Amino acid sequence: MSNRIKDATLILKSLHAPDNVLNERSALVLLALANITPNDKWVSSTNPRLGIVGNKKGRGYPGIMQFMAEKFQKKYAENSRETIRRNDIHTFIQLGIVEKNADDPSIPTNSSKNHYSLIPEFLEVIKLFGNSNFDTSVEQFIKSSKIRNRRYKRKTLHQQIKLLLPGGTEIHLSAGAHNELQARVVGSFRKHFAQGTEVLYIGDTADKYLHIEIEKLNKIGIDISKESHTKLPDVVLFDSKKQWLYLIKAVTSHGPISNQRIHILEQLISNTNCGVIYVTAFLNRNDFRKFSADIAWESEVWIATEPSHMIHFNGDRFIGPR
Repeated sequence: MSNRIKDATLILKSLHAPDNVLNERSALVLLALANITPNDKWVSSTNPRLGIVGNKKGRGYPGIMQFMAEKFQKKYAENSRETIRRNDIHTFIQLGIVEKNADDPSIPTNSSKNHYSLIPEFLEVIKLFGNSNFDTSVEQFIKSSKIRNRRYKRKTLHQQIKLLLPGGTEIHLSAGAHNELQARVVGSFRKHFAQGTEVLYIGDTADKYLHIEIEKLNKIGIDISKESHTKLPDVVLFDSKKQWLYLIKAVTSHGPISNQRIHILEQLISNTNCGVIYVTAFLNRNDFRKFSADIAWESEVWIATEPSHMIHFNGDRFIGPR
């Protein structure tokens, strides 16, 4: 193992980091964020803006995985990016050593422009690694980071989208057009076309498990496991009186309710006796035009800018299950 990888692991241990980031991959992530190669000294650390994978065709930010492969010859599979994001980066943010989108916190969670960097205070700490002042510097950093974390949480909360669910539960969606559309589905679509429904699921771009009524979904025949959860659309509404199930896809950059998507959803709902309504939601008509050719027959379209109207991709005049 490289000496720098061992160093990075010791730095994480000095921060009392949890076991899930005391490994080679996490150490490499820290090295990438500090821009430290195998022969560099820690005093030369910097804090570049990095994405997870890396820029393509000259666009976006350099990548953590790109750095690991080029500088340490450690190549991780493409699907490792989510592990790095959710395990390493998320833990580093909680430790108070990394910040997301330092120059523009309003960037949406699912944007390709997302990037991460070491906070300046921690950069000064790791520059002292190997120096007699390092331990004292770490202790001071840990004490001060608790205050910074509280400030960060207040700042993040201010940027989030507040959503009041039926029944009075308040949730906060991360900033971004996709979550804004989901909030309008729950607030406006539900008001016009699904009054009295319960919100059984709404997936935040930063936290897919933000709101999910597992017991109620199981009760109507939808078995929620790790595998089936990935098949859920963005919003699931349920009308217990009519026994209608609304499966709603919020589209800002990815495809609508297509024939392929319906085939996937049919596997998810194969054990339910509810009437099913497929809905694709768009923010505006321009977005609708982009995807109109892919929308499946026997489904519905709702556009947030014209909330009291719907487009029916079927031969019936009114909304309803098939």
